[in-house]
Amino acid sequence: MTRREALPDGLILAGERAALRFSNEEALSLFVQANELLVSSEHPRDDDRWRIAIGLGSVYLLVGDYDASVSALQSGHLF
Repeated sequence: MTRREALPDGLILAGERAALRFSNEEALSLFVQANELLVSSEHPRDDDRWRIAIGLGSVYLLVGDYDASVSALQSGHLF
């Protein structure tokens, strides 16, 4: 795994940990950053794509943004 491929994985893990601490703004920021890197990646991994979609969907649900939650979860199958 190259450094560029490892960056989204590290951001996803940090987002998941922030979400577990209910640091919702931090989690959203980290998941969005990971998604931006993943979208620009030559070979995005399916598990990263789904971890981001589930992470964003879960955090948006916790903060009461139901439309964003549904959108994030639906985006997981659009790559």
